[in-house]
Amino acid sequence: MKRNLLNVFALFFLLVNVIGCKKEMIIPKEQLGSNNQTKSLIIDEGQTVLGEKLPNPFTVENMKAAYSILGGSSTDNIVTNQKYVRFLISNPEESKKLEELGLILSTIPLDYEVLQYGTFYNDPKLNNQVWMYTTVSPTFDFTGFQFQIIDDLFLPNLTIGTTQYNSIFNSFDHEDLIDQALKLKGYGNETTEKTIKYRPKGYIKVQQKITSTTNVPVKKLQIRSRWWFDWGIGYTDDNGYFECSAQYRKNRNVNIICVFENQYVNIRAIKGVQFWDMFFTERKNIGQYQNSNLESINYLFQNSTDINSDTKRKWMACHAINSIREHHLYCTQNGITTPPLHLNLWLTNANENNISLSSSAAAPMLKQISNNSMLVNGVQLFLITSGHPWFAAAIQVLEQYPPDITYNYSDGNWLNEYSDQISQIFYHEFAHASHYNKVGNTYWVNYIQYIVAHLGYGNPTDPGSGRIAISEAWAEFCASRFAHIRFGSTTSFPSNTWLDIIEKFYPNTGTSSWNWIPNGVMHDLTDIGEPTFTQVVDNVSGYTMSQCFGSMDADVISVNGYSNRFKLEYGSAQQLEIDELFKSYGY
Repeated sequence: MKRNLLNVFALFFLLVNVIGCKKEMIIPKEQLGSNNQTKSLIIDEGQTVLGEKLPNPFTVENMKAAYSILGGSSTDNIVTNQKYVRFLISNPEESKKLEELGLILSTIPLDYEVLQYGTFYNDPKLNNQVWMYTTVSPTFDFTGFQFQIIDDLFLPNLTIGTTQYNSIFNSFDHEDLIDQALKLKGYGNETTEKTIKYRPKGYIKVQQKITSTTNVPVKKLQIRSRWWFDWGIGYTDDNGYFECSAQYRKNRNVNIICVFENQYVNIRAIKGVQFWDMFFTERKNIGQYQNSNLESINYLFQNSTDINSDTKRKWMACHAINSIREHHLYCTQNGITTPPLHLNLWLTNANENNISLSSSAAAPMLKQISNNSMLVNGVQLFLITSGHPWFAAAIQVLEQYPPDITYNYSDGNWLNEYSDQISQIFYHEFAHASHYNKVGNTYWVNYIQYIVAHLGYGNPTDPGSGRIAISEAWAEFCASRFAHIRFGSTTSFPSNTWLDIIEKFYPNTGTSSWNWIPNGVMHDLTDIGEPTFTQVVDNVSGYTMSQCFGSMDADVISVNGYSNRFKLEYGSAQQLEIDELFKSYGY
């Protein structure tokens, strides 16, 4: 956990902290315009606005008519191969089940014109429920779901590569059928130049604020493309460049959506709009593109001074997804265990009543240990004894979307203003996740229980504080080293790099409640020399980050235990110097 963590499990009091919702302005249709390359208005704040319902060219009925016009052998070949449906979601368990079935879910209907893409959309007639739109196979089991079948579909692309294809398309191909179906519904302008196709590609970047503002790549961000029911997918590389898997014909309006998830992490944020909002990973629809504009997409996530804005949330999400990618790279380069894949990461901030779901930043690793009965029982006991009115809802969220990492970027904390400091905090929490992946559940449950019992780090004399001291020392060392690799001499600290900061750590002094944690000791194992004012005796040198992490074993639960393990495994040539170093830190 980073800095002073107060009550990790306040995270579960979800509904209490999203009551104070901010009113969103709906822009009247006559005020809407177009912007740049996209076909619809994109706004950073406010609600998505729908236009007219569009005639669906992919219904079985329309496809049969098109097939008959083209002289197909028998319209009996055209049968339902997908159903366009919507699910009414009332709780997180229902949403989670649909996700696990691999469905691509959208709160925006797939057969409507979108006049304005905003931060959210929901049917105004619903209260703490949401319709989720998708397509499913004709054999989908709807048991346990509230649903509505909107249309039976025949999607010709799904027949490509199947044994059915040649029997269906013997005198024309699937694109001819799609073109004819489009013409029947009035989309003739989308059927020209069959051989010309465009693949969505381009760059996604984010503003980086340190001493000045520059634009840097967003790394491993998922990019989805959609035309009607045809989805493509891609991921940005380390230069922010992406290419989607699908190609699209001329004049076809293609939606491009940035989704903050990848193999490393799923990022959710509490937006204070609706209860259902937390069910989704963070995402941003960056508009509709067509023709050559599809191959030159450039989008920049900007910063905002408004801590409650969607712009700020997306900016923080960009830093989170960049930091986890960088952490994995730096771990691999330095011989350190990487965190578990598919972490759940929650971004939170304070609401209008200054109540937040988490304090500072933390690595509770609850998704990873959610099947551990000790933890689940402990959380339930905590919620029951607190008398919290949303006990049932809190347990539902715990069971479906338990966070591994949390980050509270509330207003008034200057640490959340600068990109290097935000990234360093993320590196710190991901270093805990790497440690968890090495030591396992039992170690981490004891760690979390100590944090909760002491409302933070406690005191150096508290039983169990040694586990905190060595774990936090590792995380801060790793975070500072990785921040130095990433940012070098460009930092928000005047005349100091991140290595300077940890090198100048002054143990057991000052007013900080955590100076008893030996944050600089692992750095001192790897560097040469020490500033005299720190009073640290550092005659040790030549060790590596990999060796420092190597002694962070599951049975190492104190600073002295770590020192002894390190000497046993790596330090036979410098045992005296290592003892002097740890003694100067007070151990």
